[in-house]
Amino acid sequence: MALPSSLLPNRAPTVIIGPIVRGLARIGVTPDMLSFAALAGNIGAAALIATGSLAVGGIVMLVSSALDFLDGELARTTGKASKAGAMLDSVFDRFSEAVVLFGLLLYQLDEGNREEAALVFAVLAGSLLVSYVRARAVG
Repeated sequence: MALPSSLLPNRAPTVIIGPIVRGLARIGVTPDMLSFAALAGNIGAAALIATGSLAVGGIVMLVSSALDFLDGELARTTGKASKAGAMLDSVFDRFSEAVVLFGLLLYQLDEGNREEAALVFAVLAGSLLVSYVRARAVG
């Protein structure tokens, strides 16, 4: 059973995220820097996962996800939110999904897990289809 959407916050509580975002802005970090760092982290996570370091790869992926979350918050807080930034973030998000799933696919193939590899491939294809269907629906 799904939780009512009112129980799930759209954004992290300001009391937690606010000081982090203000600190990043104070030292000159830009939203694009966070986007690139998140992408680089996810590429690293994919490499770790592909080579069998699943736990470490998962931790790196979680840290990268936090950076990806912070880029939007930083953009809104500093008034640097833009369509170009949102597009960059969206492209990096899809690429990050694909590269991490590709790393998992390589791991499954290396382990000889053909069925699991096929499942990961199906998830990868499905994740790419979501963006395609959304783009087609918009026009």
